[in-house]
Parts: sequence; C-alpha cells; structure tokens
Amino acid sequence: MATLRALRVLCGNTAVLRKADNFFQPGYQGIHICTRQQQAQGWGVYRKVPKVAHHEPSQRSMTTTNATHLEIDQELCGQNVLQVEGRAVVSLKTTTRMRADARDLTHGGFYFGMADYAAMLAVNDPNVVLGAAETKFKKPVKTGDMLVAEATVVSENAKKRSVEVIIKREGEEVFSGIFTCFVLPKHVFDL
Repeated sequence: MATLRALRVLCGNTAVLRKADNFFQPGYQGIHICTRQQQAQGWGVYRKVPKVAHHEPSQRSMTTTNATHLEIDQELCGQNVLQVEGRAVVSLKTTTRMRADARDLTHGGFYFGMADYAAMLAVNDPNVVLGAAETKFKKPVKTGDMLVAEATVVSENAKKRSVEVIIKREGEEVFSGIFTCFVLPKHVFDL
C-alpha cells in the first residue's frame, strides 16, 4: 500500500494529500478539485467515505458503469467525476451562460440541476426520476466558480431513494439538499 503525506485536514473527514503511485487507501476516494498545475504535481483532495452497509461497493470494482442520464449536457449540469454504488461526485465550472446579472451572480437553477444530476448518478438506474427535493442555497455562486457536488444514497425503500447532495466551492458549502428519487419499472413516458 502506498504511503501518504497528509498536508492539512480541511474537515474532519477530508484531507489534502499528495498521492504516490498506485494510490489506494480503503475508505478514501480521490477527487481532483485543484489547479491543473497542482494535479500535474500529483496533488488531490481525498474524502473519507463513511461505511454504509447496503451501499458498499464490491471489492472487485470501485467504479460503476453509468446507466442514467446519458444524454445530459455536462457543460450545464456538470461532469461525472466519480461514481460508485450509491455515491457520485459531479464537478461544474460556472460560465457566463449561467450568469443572472451584471455582477456575475450564477442562477441557482444551474447548480440545482447539478445536484439533481449527481443524485441521479448516485441512484444509477435508467428509469430514475426526481419526485421532490428539499434544498438550501447557503452561499451565492459567481461566474467562474468551480463547484463539486457529492451525492450519497442515504435510504432505500422499495422504489424510493433518498439522496443527500452537498455542493462545495473550494471546501465551502454553498448548497445542500435531500432529493427524493423514484426508480420506475419503465421509462416515465411509457407509464
């Protein structure tokens, strides 16, 4: 197992680390949300993932094949950065197309869409739909901000899934929500 040098702890369960070759540390997932120069030097952000018994990825594969929202516009809703069973990470750099006013405020609908996309990826079923969302917009977002959404399935009951989504900008939480999703027996248009 590779050795790691922890540089600083951002939160109780997140650390900025320099990764060695063939990095793998049980319970940690790597998310590159640093500059290109830092990435070229091997820096990244690694988040401790809590154990959730019914959503633990298999030992065979830490990645999941995406089965949903395959035609999404990633420029508007974000890029799928990491996807494992019951979890997903999406990154989005806000653009001038998302600007709401002359002071570069980004319209919240764009990062709500990002959170919705992250929730759908965490559920990862071709027939998943959003039924409801309880959200909090905590901080304003500007044009040019890099956002990272982390989605985790927190409960599952028959066809209903509750997904917690947190969006951060440079470690600062700007949005949070619980998304209630439903896995339907067939496409919503075919019901």
